[in-house]
Amino acid sequence: MVEPWFRYTARRYRRPKAHDGCLIVVVLCAIALAPALTSDCFAQEVPSIEELHNSLSEITPDYNMPIPLNLREPESDLAGVQLLGFDLSVDGKSTTGTPIVYQEGSTLQFTLFFSATAVSQAAHRIKVEVSGAGPTLSQGFQVPENKAPFGTVFKQDISFVHPAGRYSGKALLTISSMRDTEKRELYVAPVSVLPKARRSKLELKDLQKAFGKNIRRLNTALRLGPSSSITIDVRDYQAFQVHGLGIVSATGYDSNPRQKQAVCKVEFMSKDPTENQTFLLESGKTTAKADHDYYPKGALKTKKIEVFSSSDAPKPNAEGMPFKIHDYVGVFNSERKLKGKQLKFSYLLDEGMLSVNEIVLLGEPTH
Repeated sequence: MVEPWFRYTARRYRRPKAHDGCLIVVVLCAIALAPALTSDCFAQEVPSIEELHNSLSEITPDYNMPIPLNLREPESDLAGVQLLGFDLSVDGKSTTGTPIVYQEGSTLQFTLFFSATAVSQAAHRIKVEVSGAGPTLSQGFQVPENKAPFGTVFKQDISFVHPAGRYSGKALLTISSMRDTEKRELYVAPVSVLPKARRSKLELKDLQKAFGKNIRRLNTALRLGPSSSITIDVRDYQAFQVHGLGIVSATGYDSNPRQKQAVCKVEFMSKDPTENQTFLLESGKTTAKADHDYYPKGALKTKKIEVFSSSDAPKPNAEGMPFKIHDYVGVFNSERKLKGKQLKFSYLLDEGMLSVNEIVLLGEPTH
């Protein structure tokens, strides 16, 4: 039977007895002597604030897991370890904060912080992925067996390379654990990948065939994805009057853009803003889907335009037949002379990517 609350209260707060006074005296003496005992016994062992900070920084990652893994899903413990978080450096420079920003071609160095949750820690795998406007970049890493004491923190360094020329723009970084064939996401964060111009691999004779002999090539290739932009310098060509641009490009990883949908804004910028000129790369007009021939006739909203070059696709099309992927010719003529010293490319869509394989200046000699 449940006792009435007043009986419980009366028993808990009983009258003090005579021997209780001795206990009170002992407690008061202990409190009075505590400062002296502390200063005598531990004065040499108390670390400074700086030492405490350094010690904590050694076991505290810059990027923390949002929820400790073994609290979120107790059965998914990483074979005796818990991933606490990681430090990150890009090409040797430490970085913090989100979104994580780096340029194509960079090496990301992760220092993973693990806490030992068992007497010994079995070997396991960690997978790092960057997914965005293009093929997912993925690398797996083996974390070896460890014998760290229970409750201590140990670290594992891994390097992840984002190759140049794959894609740029908004993306997601995902760190996952791999046990057998089972994958569990541990950390997901936004990433901003900055585009990096690289040297074009196209032949001059092919460019002249497409755009004419009176051209000046920029020897530049690049890839752009959502929210990305890049500015490149234009050489000062002597005795050559520029009146237009030629761009070899193709789009990919986009769903089904409409005809003449603006994909990328191209600004020819001068020191005098009044002389700036803007052009638009548009689907089905000055660029097109690289895998246009993959789809059945009439399935796409855009037209196929002049092809610059073609190559065999690695996989068959929707009907199981081999097909070609293409780069396309885009021509932009201006009614007045272009005097800019820089070209700025700004991607305009929320999905997909634009691959630019060369940029040429169209014009004529001045003598």
